[in-house]
Amino acid sequence: SSSSSSSISPRRSLAELGLPQTWLDECRDVSRVQATSQQVGQESSSTLHLQVNQELMRGSLGGAGHDLKNELLVSDIFLVDVAIPSLRFALEIDGPTHFVTALGSSTTRTSWLDGGSGLKRRLLQTLGWQVFSITHDEWHRLSRSEQRKLLHRMLRQARKSAADSSHPSLS
Repeated sequence: SSSSSSSISPRRSLAELGLPQTWLDECRDVSRVQATSQQVGQESSSTLHLQVNQELMRGSLGGAGHDLKNELLVSDIFLVDVAIPSLRFALEIDGPTHFVTALGSSTTRTSWLDGGSGLKRRLLQTLGWQVFSITHDEWHRLSRSEQRKLLHRMLRQARKSAADSSHPSLS
């Protein structure tokens, strides 16, 4: 399955990552414009994004629905498709534009997550977020029941990781 996640890593700040300030400032500017465009309806979420969000709102959350955020701006720099901040849960909904495909004569198509999407996930993970993803192909291949089970599994894993990180075992 292409769903992926990370365990919660120690929280770090963007300043600790040693990224160039000019790059961070440019990313913040772009993210703010994207977030504002989403809020005022100039840009809309993809159909896939809306379907996943609706399924989460229908009760797949098991109590975390009050904390569900659509298009959350994290650290004033990363626009996350769907988030539950209390769990540091980020769900990225990946349509075809998030992937690059190898060209060639192969009969099987090979695709990889594009560099920008991959970097965003790695940086979110470094900041202590659990990052999950659902691809367009994966979502549409599943029945509605399987879609719900997938979301439940992601949320169960996120809750477990969040609980484990807040109550580290004694050595």
